[in-house]
Amino acid sequence: MIFLRLVEDVMSLQTVPAPRRRDILTALTALMPSLLPCFIQTLRTNWQLCRAEVQLLPCRNQHIRIREKSEFSSAVLSTLSPYHTYILVYFS
Repeated sequence: MIFLRLVEDVMSLQTVPAPRRRDILTALTALMPSLLPCFIQTLRTNWQLCRAEVQLLPCRNQHIRIREKSEFSSAVLSTLSPYHTYILVYFS
């Protein structure tokens, strides 16, 4: 969630002063080769947990746990979305 808020403030909302924004953006871009595998692994793990949850016999709170996992994955993807052009270049 920290990365999500940081990306929102720096890239989407642009609530950070310009010089500081430039420094943070440069640092995030430089760290992306290290951060991207972590985000992708987090998504994979969360997806596997969600699939395992679905394969279990239906239980009382199963839909709540699946929704929580879905919201978490959505937050990770929202964090990565401003970097979509960088990610395309990185994996090309």
